[in-house]
Amino acid sequence: MLSTDQFKEQSFSIAKKLVSWASFALLSLALFTLYFFTIPSSHFTAEELLLNSSIISATPTINSSSSSSSSSSSSSPPPREEERTNVQTTCDYSNGTWVPDKMGPLYNGTSCGTISDSQNCMIHGRPDLGYLDWRWKPHQCNIPSYSDNDKYIRQKFRRWYFPSHNVSISAYWSPFLVHAIGKTDSVNYNRVYLDSLDERWASYLDQMDIIFLSPGHWFLQPAVYFDGNSTLGCHMCTGQNYAEVGFYDVFGKILKITLNTIVESRGGSTNGIGVIMTTFSPQHFEGERDEFGACPKTRPFEEGEKKVEGMDAELRRIEVEEMEAVKENAKKFGKRIRLEVLDVTKLSLLRGDGHPGPHLFASPFANNGTEERVQNDCVNWCLPGPVDTWNEILLHLMKRWDLG
Repeated sequence: MLSTDQFKEQSFSIAKKLVSWASFALLSLALFTLYFFTIPSSHFTAEELLLNSSIISATPTINSSSSSSSSSSSSSPPPREEERTNVQTTCDYSNGTWVPDKMGPLYNGTSCGTISDSQNCMIHGRPDLGYLDWRWKPHQCNIPSYSDNDKYIRQKFRRWYFPSHNVSISAYWSPFLVHAIGKTDSVNYNRVYLDSLDERWASYLDQMDIIFLSPGHWFLQPAVYFDGNSTLGCHMCTGQNYAEVGFYDVFGKILKITLNTIVESRGGSTNGIGVIMTTFSPQHFEGERDEFGACPKTRPFEEGEKKVEGMDAELRRIEVEEMEAVKENAKKFGKRIRLEVLDVTKLSLLRGDGHPGPHLFASPFANNGTEERVQNDCVNWCLPGPVDTWNEILLHLMKRWDLG
């Protein structure tokens, strides 16, 4: 069994390793909360499996002689003055404001091959780039920017190995976290089973050192919920002989099952585990999906101009409460379990300018010759874009593990 000091040293060592690949990890983390207008059936491309992930795990890996299939590197910008300060042990990073920042992103949307086509606003010709020139500033502390000098090797389609730091990350597509069967041509709703975790990620649980969860948006889709041999009801399954139960209670139950399973299965292990869950990221439709100007913002909302309320507030509340509840369960394992909420709801709410809008595809107006009717995306995020901030906060949280 590790002592408290040993675990702290080990956990901070992992956090330091994660710094080097943070800019790439963001690309998957930011895309966790994708909400597609239709859920694909049982056939997925490798790209779809990666970009619809709900889980990323980080694992120090035994060095191997595997060959690289692709690699990239980025240069480090000079640090801002406030970045020279020490990591603060307390910081309410969820409350703040977006301030102008001309340093811009650390990676280029026109040359980064790991960005999903549907999030690459630059390639698709978004004319305004002002959405890149903002930085999140909490009221009472600073969130340092990160830099990335490392090269990465892409192995297969959902695992990346960083040889200089001996760290691997894996992305798992699991929109409901538990076992689920997606829509088909003959069944127009998802079937979600609350009594068993999704084996696509749960079978690797013993190999994970840090887990990032980002659940939420897929629960808005039509679904029928099952628990063992019982049918709990459904959400938006019109024309079916099921009672409407909504999804809030189901969402909370699934988070409880997921978090407690992780804690109970890994709490007694020597290495322990860290779990970070992002809160719900609001959408910004101000019109219909096929209507010009569905999300017309070109700059952030001012603080106080938008409030976290309605569904956004309720889903965030459930996530925070379930994480706090499982922390009580984890106390018996001491410092071997690290549990954090990455609260991005408010800061994301203020960035209605950060979505692809009509630039979901290349040349969106070419076919119809008009800007009046074209599909808009006001849920997913442009990359680079506002969600790069999520990773800065993520690293800040992990560094605090060593100081808390």
